[in-house]
Amino acid sequence: MAMENSSYNWQVGEHVGWFYENEQDHARILNAFITNGLQQNQRCIYLGNSENGSELLTALKDSLPGLQEYSLRGQITVLAQQSLLNQGKLQLEAVLQAIHKQETLTYLDGYAALRLVVDIGALLQTTPNLDALLDFVSHLDETLPTSRLILLFQYSRKQIPASAMLRFMALSPIVMDGTQVYQNLFYQPPRVRSAADPAQAQLDNWMNSLRMAESTRLALSQSRAELQNRVQERTRALRNTNQHLIEQINRRIHTEQELLAS
Repeated sequence: MAMENSSYNWQVGEHVGWFYENEQDHARILNAFITNGLQQNQRCIYLGNSENGSELLTALKDSLPGLQEYSLRGQITVLAQQSLLNQGKLQLEAVLQAIHKQETLTYLDGYAALRLVVDIGALLQTTPNLDALLDFVSHLDETLPTSRLILLFQYSRKQIPASAMLRFMALSPIVMDGTQVYQNLFYQPPRVRSAADPAQAQLDNWMNSLRMAESTRLALSQSRAELQNRVQERTRALRNTNQHLIEQINRRIHTEQELLAS
């Protein structure tokens, strides 16, 4: 079921793949995601290029009172990919180490969780190896059950080809398309990706997703039918009550008329 992002309740341990192309929606939602985290005593980190990180902080400065205080105490930071380059290429192992270090510091500093925004479009500019970047996303997804992370991977439709988008989407248990949020029926969970026979595991997973979707559809259909029956019963009861009242009023009027006539 889809819902507006503004009403979405982000939970610790969630991984959302955000596919967007409207820059205005992008700025608004990203600002809301960061602001909401800061206000809930969560640390927020933006992982991408330094220019986009600076633009984010500038936009937040205009809408978030106290941004400087948040920054000074390290509650919001930009983890610039430029600082993790080796001979011009991004070292994903170094990125993972930096993230896990920040997660440990988040716990030690008393924050409730770590909200991590990862700009995949920016990382692709310094990581031409798509498979390595997919492994990076997969690794973070697998660590979620024992972490205090809230992951938001952003995928710009203008930067990333559809062939790559499909593979990233398969790693996203929750998908946000623009401003709408969906449970991803096409998600490949870690147990599928690590299975001895991934194709068979994925087939079983898809079949299970279809059964769950059909079960949900039937439950909703039954609930709708029950609600419709209750409405119809209540309508009939009200109609009978109204008819009874009308008959009582008519009898009283008739009685009064007979008394006046006598």
